[in-house]
Amino acid sequence: MDAATYPVKEVQDSIRKYAVAVHINTAEPDELAKAAMRELRLVWTPLLVWFDHHGVELRRSAGYLSPSSFQAEMALADAQAKLFHAEFEAAEQGFLDVVKQWPALIQAAEGQFWAGVAALRAGNRGRFLTRWRTLKQIYGDTIWWEKASFAQV
Repeated sequence: MDAATYPVKEVQDSIRKYAVAVHINTAEPDELAKAAMRELRLVWTPLLVWFDHHGVELRRSAGYLSPSSFQAEMALADAQAKLFHAEFEAAEQGFLDVVKQWPALIQAAEGQFWAGVAALRAGNRGRFLTRWRTLKQIYGDTIWWEKASFAQV
C-alpha cells in the first residue's frame, strides 16, 4: 500500500479527514513496536485498525486495499463511530454516502446494510425496510444480504 494506495491524494485527504495515522515497522520492530503489535493482535500486514476517540475499536482490515477501497473503509469507520455514539441519522447518511460514492465495491453493500440498522435505531422502521429492500435488490448476492436475510423485507 506504500507504493499504490498511500501516495494517492484522495487517500491522503481521507486520512487527514478521518484519522490519526500510525505506522509500525514490523520488519525490524523495536520494543514499542512489538508491544503495539501484541496489543493490536497484528498477525498480518497491512493491518488497518480504526478506533473512536475513546479508544474503542470500530473496525479493522487486514490485507491490501486499493485507493478506492481504502477511502470507502475510512468513510465506513467514520459512519460506524457515529452509529456507536447514537448519532443515528448522521450515521445513516454516512453509510449512504459510501453507497453513493463507491456503488461497485463490497463496502457499498456493507454501507447499505448499516444504513438500515441506523434508520431502525433512529426509530424509523419505514426507512429501515427501504434500506434493506434496496440491499436485497442491488446487493442480494453478497454476504451483507445474507447477514440481513433473517428479516423478511
